[in-house]
Amino acid sequence: MTHTVEAATSRPGVGRYRRHTAGGRHRQVRLRYTEQEYATVQQAAQTAGLTPTGYVAEAALAAASATDPPSIQPWRHALIELIDARNQVRRIGLNINQAARALNTTAEMPPWMQHALLITDRSLTKIDDAADAIGALARQYRREERGRSTASAAEHRNPHT
Repeated sequence: MTHTVEAATSRPGVGRYRRHTAGGRHRQVRLRYTEQEYATVQQAAQTAGLTPTGYVAEAALAAASATDPPSIQPWRHALIELIDARNQVRRIGLNINQAARALNTTAEMPPWMQHALLITDRSLTKIDDAADAIGALARQYRREERGRSTASAAEHRNPHT
């Protein structure tokens, strides 16, 4: 079984907590790190899109069950960058709309404005299509992962079948 993690955001330093379980988790393990060790854990957690506590918990469980530690999938980096690019294009569109509103007082839109709007619209459509395609791949991957982990769990329960 492979532990995979999806980053919740592209903002640096922000991670998500682990998935919650019914009934909660009541057992704790306290750990102490040097500044350098903690920085290493913090960087790994950020890369995986988790908080340091969530990362350490997932990594410990992975080590105890001889599986891979939490990681972020390569396509996830592409999706995060694509989302950032889409947001930039949206901001450009907002700026163009504000400029058009300001120029509306003259009752004429300069020729460059129409071209800029067209480019912004085309770019946003392409980015949205690419994000949808990556999202579909991510959903497919998650379904396959769930199938593999379900099969692995069944094998562990009944290894003689």
